[in-house]
Amino acid sequence: MFYSDGVVEAGESSGEMFGVQRLGEVVLANRARDAKTVVEAVFRAVRKFSGDEPLADDATIVVVRALQDQPLTEANDVETTVHS
Repeated sequence: MFYSDGVVEAGESSGEMFGVQRLGEVVLANRARDAKTVVEAVFRAVRKFSGDEPLADDATIVVVRALQDQPLTEANDVETTVHS
């Protein structure tokens, strides 16, 4: 997984940031799910944490899931998800 600083630096009204710890907890809780679901879960958690506070920076997440014993044979075997 790759993420921009806007994800972990998302804040709430008290000034506390979402942080790497919370990000890790969300990813761990969703580790068995597909990449799109992990991305959606992280953004849901960030929005819930931040409440009405707008994001002060861009928030980007890239999740890559390796498939064991399943060779990539065609371009359509690659799933791309854009979430904003």
